[in-house]
Amino acid sequence: FEIPYSFTTQRVYLYRCFIIERGLLKMENLFDYAPKELTQDGFIRWVCANYREPELKELAKDFILFLTDGKVDIDDSEFRFLNTWSQVNHMDLGCDFFYAESDRYSRHYLVIEDKTTSWEHNQLKTYNKVLQRWDAPHKKERAIKVFYKTSPSDEEEIARVKDAGWRMLQLPEIVDFWGKYKSHPNLIVSSYAKHILKIGESSETVTMPSTNDLIAWYSYMKKILLPRIANDVEGAQFNVETGRYGYVYITAYPKGRRDDFTPYLEIRSRDLLGGRFVGRILKYGKNIDAESLKRLRQTISENGGEIFKANWGHKRMQQAGTTAIRGTKLSSTSEEALISSIEAATRAYLKIVAIWDESVRK
Repeated sequence: FEIPYSFTTQRVYLYRCFIIERGLLKMENLFDYAPKELTQDGFIRWVCANYREPELKELAKDFILFLTDGKVDIDDSEFRFLNTWSQVNHMDLGCDFFYAESDRYSRHYLVIEDKTTSWEHNQLKTYNKVLQRWDAPHKKERAIKVFYKTSPSDEEEIARVKDAGWRMLQLPEIVDFWGKYKSHPNLIVSSYAKHILKIGESSETVTMPSTNDLIAWYSYMKKILLPRIANDVEGAQFNVETGRYGYVYITAYPKGRRDDFTPYLEIRSRDLLGGRFVGRILKYGKNIDAESLKRLRQTISENGGEIFKANWGHKRMQQAGTTAIRGTKLSSTSEEALISSIEAATRAYLKIVAIWDESVRK
């Protein structure tokens, strides 16, 4: 909402009061300000725990049916009560469902591994061992295991979840469910529903985002950038990844060399805003000793040309070089400029790694 520039501070204050009073100023969404997994954990648990609250009972029933794939209906005549929990044996959250036959142990329990933008990193198989111990005295499997993720998943993650025997609720299914509740009378519910719908819209993005919207950048990089650059740089392989650090990134490796020793090129979404372009040669998670890292920086200094310089900033043992050189022609001012910059940086990176690789393996 535009406020006239000529207004004094006092008039601006009175003007804001006026538009708030008239309902003209849009209320910000709580979940846009608290998008982390712990917030989503709390919301999911809150919905389930309020299964007897008149305002939320129908939603809770519907949500539990959705999460349990119809296995638990709280209107069942034998159902007695449920109990929610979180962070037991590092598992995000869950519910125990008790029926008439016993109030000492649950007939079913729901376990939810909840993700916003991070990835499954082989936790599920570890949790399976815990759940097997829980069920051993009862001599039957009671667990309903759900992987609930409100951002896109790639084929590798989907395969890992399936291989672990967990049911995966992907973003399109979650968007479809919460779409029914965008006008729910409870403000918390409607805010979450609208937040999920907004994520769903971002996941369809096919134009370069102007903000560091992780979902939008992931969609754009996966659907547009990756297909465009996949075969354009001979000897390179690319991937799009996201994590817990507040950005999405493209990584480049020499083809067939995504191993524990090879440094990689990383191009982050937040470094592409406002027409900028920064690429970094990194060794996170790589077994590169201090002497080899020193040689890598020396190789970058000698062979980086107008693209790379040796630079490690505040991450001395992780970063070897960067494209952040004054006067560089690399940019993201347009899609074509971005693609051209990625390709130029990747070619320079491949040259550097080939020379360095030869020197350290002599």
